[in-house]
Amino acid sequence: MPERRVVEIQINPVKHASRHAVQFYERDSALIEALGRHIGTALESGDTAIVIATKAHRERLAEELRLRKMDVAPAINAGLYIELDAAKTLAKFVVGGGPDKQKFQKTVGAVVRDAAARTKPWHRLVAYGEMVALLWAEGKRDATIRLEEFWNELADQHTFDLLCGYPIAVFDRMEHRQLFFSICGEHTEVNPAESYPVHGSDMQRRRSAARLQQKAKALEKRSGSARNAFSYYNRSPGPGLGNWILSTTPSRFPRLPQSCWGFLHPAASAWAS
Repeated sequence: MPERRVVEIQINPVKHASRHAVQFYERDSALIEALGRHIGTALESGDTAIVIATKAHRERLAEELRLRKMDVAPAINAGLYIELDAAKTLAKFVVGGGPDKQKFQKTVGAVVRDAAARTKPWHRLVAYGEMVALLWAEGKRDATIRLEEFWNELADQHTFDLLCGYPIAVFDRMEHRQLFFSICGEHTEVNPAESYPVHGSDMQRRRSAARLQQKAKALEKRSGSARNAFSYYNRSPGPGLGNWILSTTPSRFPRLPQSCWGFLHPAASAWAS
């Protein structure tokens, strides 16, 4: 009779991993369409949803849901659809220009905890937030990254599907490059702005990438010429020796097109060097 062995089966205690995605957008209409899918699909399925957004975006999302012939009143009354103002919520946990972890847990953390408790078995908790975009717009770059980190720490405590929204236009300078990559690194999924054909064919995406590469190369060449001109004028002999000639420099440095961000890292790095 063969020898019997007892095999211990290890069970992963994590049932579902949290998702923390970012959506870049060029037009508000594209963001609202994405939110209609993210929040609308959740509510249609009986999931719990949290929206922390500006008044304008909350109103446009409400209209989008109405166009989908959705009545959100029952979900609101049942505590399954929570809407919060982004600026007012942010003010509750920002101290000295940056987010405070304890206050974040007592405000946003408490909302997520209560919503998770009300979520039906085998259903999801989904959320959308744009407080990070408000911090970035105020010039609080490091605070933006910290708030993204707070969300990730909260995801270790509760399981949810979070979508963050940023207008791509706010990342329009080369000095934003490293922070932009850091923001992307805080997310499990990065969704490019609508001009990138995510839902198109593979050929369409390849053509789009090729066009972006061409633009990046052209800008790299132009920026090199601008740096040479800057160096030349700075070293030119004459009355202005040793002075920066401002009239010939800042306007000569082009900016990377918004659509190039996140898809042409080598080209962006070469340009910034």
